[in-house]
Amino acid sequence: KKTILSMSLKKNISSLVTPPEDASSKGIDYFRTRLLFYLLLSIGLFGFIAWLPSIYYGIAYKFHSIIFIDTLSLGWVFFLLAKKKMVFFKKALGLLAIFYALGLWLLIVLGPTGAGFMWLLLFSIMSGVLLGFRPALVSLGINLVTVFILTFFVLKGILTWQLLPSDELAIWTVKGINFICINAIVAVSSGFLITKISRMAQEEKQRRETLDREVTARIRAEKENKALTHQLYQSQKMEAMGTLAGGIAHDFNNVLGIIKGSAELALTSQNLSDPVQKNLDRINKAAERASGIIRQILAFSRHQPQDKTPQDLADIARDCIQLFRINIPDKVTLSLDLPASPAPILADRNQIYQVIMNLLTNGLHALGKDRGRIELSVKRENRGIGLVVEDTGKGIPKENISLIFDPYFTTKETGKGTGMGLSISHGIVKAHGGKIGVESTPGQGSRFTIMLPADSGSGT
Repeated sequence: KKTILSMSLKKNISSLVTPPEDASSKGIDYFRTRLLFYLLLSIGLFGFIAWLPSIYYGIAYKFHSIIFIDTLSLGWVFFLLAKKKMVFFKKALGLLAIFYALGLWLLIVLGPTGAGFMWLLLFSIMSGVLLGFRPALVSLGINLVTVFILTFFVLKGILTWQLLPSDELAIWTVKGINFICINAIVAVSSGFLITKISRMAQEEKQRRETLDREVTARIRAEKENKALTHQLYQSQKMEAMGTLAGGIAHDFNNVLGIIKGSAELALTSQNLSDPVQKNLDRINKAAERASGIIRQILAFSRHQPQDKTPQDLADIARDCIQLFRINIPDKVTLSLDLPASPAPILADRNQIYQVIMNLLTNGLHALGKDRGRIELSVKRENRGIGLVVEDTGKGIPKENISLIFDPYFTTKETGKGTGMGLSISHGIVKAHGGKIGVESTPGQGSRFTIMLPADSGSGT
């Protein structure tokens, strides 16, 4: 019980002597709050020391009213100290009321020989320090009215002091005039100074906030500028690569036309042996496949219009899986998830076919020699028709995510990839009004998502 009582007492004392914290501001109001607290604390401690002789002399000279006012004032100080949640303005008024009450009562009881003038002067000074210029003027006016009223009582003989000699009126007049002059100078000076400091602090705070906003806006603008510059650079790079690819494709297409035409012409010849005819057929088929690749490159470079017709994306995905399944090893699981109803799109079938095959091949390369799974799914969504190719391969490093759709960017070994597959796929999807994105976790796999506009005119 003694330990609990001791801890509780320590906690109460600690709370009493700890100033309240206002985390919302560190400006002039914050320091005024702390000043008020330390004023109350010092008055409470030193006031208690002064209270003891005050009690002794009050009893000796039978000034019971002074004992009463001193005790009441000290108790009021400790009350204000304990009320930490009381707003600053009310607590400041409470302290100023103590100063005024002490000054007034000491003047009434002891006259100019007591400390009444000092307490009234303190009342006026602290009004300016705690509350500003206008409250300082108000406190000066209150003191003037108080002194004039007491002077009137002295002149009428209503107010006399037993500790003063017969010329008490002269003493009162001299001290009263000096008090008023000093009070006016100190109150006006302190109030004006504190008000100016407060305004300067507020202006500095506003300037700092304005500067913070400007710096934040500039940083945001610089980030946006960098992003736009990067987009412009990417756009120019893609345009340059498209122009280069288009020029090469045109030249290669001319050479390919000669090869294909020669093979078709040779096939029209009579008495061809079986091996020769098979080789010519292979040349012709290879030329057809090469022509398809040329069309993809030309579409990527936007040098050739697309042949868009109503298509079922689920049907294209099914054909891709059937062909792709022939080339995968047994350790790779290939799955297909298609909707029950058609997934209508308006597209160039060969180009969409090429996109899906590129993504499936990319997933197979990501698996390498490991066991794994590749899943192709088609879904009808509110936003359009979605296609997802997901693998459980090695994934894509974070620093490469933003580069995988760049032309000729590849992490494969030399001779195992040109870096054009994903770039061409990106161009085809964009040309169809769609979007392509990728999510990847290194060591867990990648997920490519394509969203294409649904064909509203298909009637499905």
